[in-house]
Amino acid sequence: MAVLLFSGCDKVGKTTLFQAVLKKTNAHICVDRFTPCQHVYGTHHKREDTPSVEYLTNVELALEDYAGVVYVEAFLEDIIERFHTHNEKDIELEDIQKIINSYRNYVNNTPLPVLYLNTSILNIEECVSEIVKFGNWIDNGGDPLGEDGPRRLLF
Repeated sequence: MAVLLFSGCDKVGKTTLFQAVLKKTNAHICVDRFTPCQHVYGTHHKREDTPSVEYLTNVELALEDYAGVVYVEAFLEDIIERFHTHNEKDIELEDIQKIINSYRNYVNNTPLPVLYLNTSILNIEECVSEIVKFGNWIDNGGDPLGEDGPRRLLF
């Protein structure tokens, strides 16, 4: 059973996708906000108890045979609109971009396979389909360098 680690900036659709995947299948374990989130938001908010990247990488290495990161992103304009729709107007545009850049840096260096999804481009059904395929690929011992592997985009 694959462990799918959902990560990404606030308001990109992680929770919506997480819930949709759980409704579609019970074949995978889904975790909302794991190691990338600890690093990105801990660093951004300058939390003293933020685990080191080395520690988080070791945690990920312990999961590498059965886990993958589902990295969710959206266009900046869409993220801002979603913040405003939820009446959360206290975040700065510059902060959102810093958080996105920090996530990109993190997921480009994780030892785990990464599925990149952009909810400004793909609809929920398309994303869920890709996530389920990604989980099945992990379950089948997928080779991160294989042709049938997940899309791994380097930013």
